[in-house]
Amino acid sequence: MKRTWLPLLMALLAVLLLGSCVSGNFVLPMAQAFTGKKTEGNYFTDEETYLLCTEQGDLHLYVNPVTTHFYVENKKDGSKWFSSPENSEEDSFADGMYKMEMASSLIVSYVNSQTQENSRFNTNTGSVLDKDFELQRLYNGFRIDYHFAEYQVTIPLCVYLEDNTLKAEVLTKEIKQENDDIHIGNISVLPFFGAGENKDEGYLFVADGAGGLIHFNNGKHAASAYNRPVYGREPTDVLETYDLDLEEQNICLPVFGIQRNNSAFVAVIENGAAQASVKAYTNMQQTSYANIYTDFVFRNTLDYSLGNIDAPVYEKGEVTTPSFRVVYSFLSGKDADYNGMARKYKSYLKEKYDLKEADRLESALYLELYGGVSKTVSRLGFQTEKVISLTNTSQVKTIVDALKEKGVDNIVVNYLNWNDDELAKKSIHSGSIAGSLNKGEYKFKDLLQSEDIAFYPALYNLTTFETSGFFKRTFESATDISGVAVRANRYAPGIGTALKTPYYFITAKNLPVELKKTADAVADKKISKLSLSDVGNLLYNDYRNGNVKRENVQLLFEQSLAEYDVKFNVMLNHPNSYALPYAHEVFAAPTTSSGQDLLDEEVPFYNMVLSGLKRYSCPALNNSAVGDDGFLKALETGSMAAYTWIYGEASLVKNTELSFLSSSNYRTYIDKAAEQYQTTNAIAQKAGNGSIYSHEKISKGVYCLTYETGAKVYVNYNEMEYILKSGETVEKRSYLLLEGGNRDDTKKDPVV
Repeated sequence: MKRTWLPLLMALLAVLLLGSCVSGNFVLPMAQAFTGKKTEGNYFTDEETYLLCTEQGDLHLYVNPVTTHFYVENKKDGSKWFSSPENSEEDSFADGMYKMEMASSLIVSYVNSQTQENSRFNTNTGSVLDKDFELQRLYNGFRIDYHFAEYQVTIPLCVYLEDNTLKAEVLTKEIKQENDDIHIGNISVLPFFGAGENKDEGYLFVADGAGGLIHFNNGKHAASAYNRPVYGREPTDVLETYDLDLEEQNICLPVFGIQRNNSAFVAVIENGAAQASVKAYTNMQQTSYANIYTDFVFRNTLDYSLGNIDAPVYEKGEVTTPSFRVVYSFLSGKDADYNGMARKYKSYLKEKYDLKEADRLESALYLELYGGVSKTVSRLGFQTEKVISLTNTSQVKTIVDALKEKGVDNIVVNYLNWNDDELAKKSIHSGSIAGSLNKGEYKFKDLLQSEDIAFYPALYNLTTFETSGFFKRTFESATDISGVAVRANRYAPGIGTALKTPYYFITAKNLPVELKKTADAVADKKISKLSLSDVGNLLYNDYRNGNVKRENVQLLFEQSLAEYDVKFNVMLNHPNSYALPYAHEVFAAPTTSSGQDLLDEEVPFYNMVLSGLKRYSCPALNNSAVGDDGFLKALETGSMAAYTWIYGEASLVKNTELSFLSSSNYRTYIDKAAEQYQTTNAIAQKAGNGSIYSHEKISKGVYCLTYETGAKVYVNYNEMEYILKSGETVEKRSYLLLEGGNRDDTKKDPVV
């Protein structure tokens, strides 16, 4: 018999699901609540049917009120993006647990504080299959309150369309817990949204360092999953011990994405980024699908080992994050790749922070010059600390003059280890230069007033201190969850041995005061340019005065940077996204990814986002992790050349924390630096404001960077020349600059 009542029932559902609810920072109108329980008057049926929930622009949002699965259809290209794979139950590779998680909108990790059990539950098995949830229609989406009876927890999730994007939001302040023994640690949001099947073509994008791609079906089944914290790992987790890792790039931009067949999305972690990690798996690692998502820390746990006994300490107190929110923008046509993702995120930042593009790109050579170093010396038989001069103020002038003679017209100097307090490992409250560095005819004030160079005195340890009294260490340093002051160790690069005294983090309550003292002291010395590092790329938790989480420290840094921006032109060292608006110059923008096994390609996503907005350099070429490829990487990413130099001999840094400067005497590299400046200057003449339109791999080891002006830079990493389809030759281990033309007309060779 034909079921003629079903369309009528579906229409009735669509009408009844209307109303309003309030969420943290915005109003979300909603309707009558519908429970999944089969009670009299319940309008749900056992028919698993997707209903049109709402539409906006090219996007249509559908929801299945029985399973709570949903999908977004992009009418622009007809692509559909499902919250859970359509055929997940038929996945012959995944075991039962992963099949259940594939069908879930949330995965929750927890610890039972009584039994010490670490485990996780998901919305499918813990709520949906028990028909224990409430679904409410919003005017632009829907809200689901998932009830987990076994754990006595309720977690609300809102999914809605806004500004032609999809937003998924866990309302953290509305999470209800009736069982105090269940300590929720992490919440993963939409873990399989848009996942790629093994029959699909495409990749996962991660903002790892410069950027990286994980191809579908890359065969790396045995590789570790991708799991990296946004804005770097939590430094206060490093206590007395430290497992030395290979140096890895941070995720500086809270972004990830999927390119699948001829469509793509880019996701921005809009709320809770400082407490988030990006996780990714390729096909056949956990399931037959490739997936990427955000995992948020809801509450932290600290594990203490007391002999053979583990004594965990759990974060308590009020939840300070109003919500965890991820925003998905859908891309079609020529925008459906990592280039389109970069352009979209760049537009997002421009709108959010009211950023303006530069008029034109000025080429520059960036120099990181170390002023001095604190070294243990013997004096009359006694061991004492003394500041040894590596590059005094007159020697800075000597280096600059030598470069000017070689045709380097634009020099940016990042002058480190000059400040009295910083060299003494104290909190920085002074703008004074160490006396042993302010030598010769050309003094510190002359450098500050010079029109020949852009001179940026650097302060790189504003958030930490080593030397201080008992009171400051005990009462003015950040603490872990247990209330113990956090002590960390600095390690000598490449050696792995600790460098003497541990250091402490300034307690969050004091950060605004300390940073203001520094700014005032430096401004009193007539310093108008200032280079900063840790305030732009370091976050940490502090539990001394309640729960001051990383996102709260982020806000403190943003406020302080806004105040610094009024007094100084600020240079920042590979800053995180929230600090970018305050950077006048960016030093050491990443040009590589971390190189984790799961990654297949490196792409200059970070650089494309910065291009046209901020001028930026590559990491120092004479200390580059990529060796001889460093300058080619700079050209491939649109970066200016940079070097780390000292004027003195390498023997001066022996047995100091600057032992890694053993190959940094300026005389060794000055000719090469001048030549590279001429190269970047020639490119700048053709690149307009430096805004990058696209980056493409045109063959194995051969890449093309295209600027908005149409100018193209081809980079060849191979040991043999490469002839383009257009007939030009890119010499081996070299580059080719072509005049501006149509930015979309790159003639590709088949990629090998």
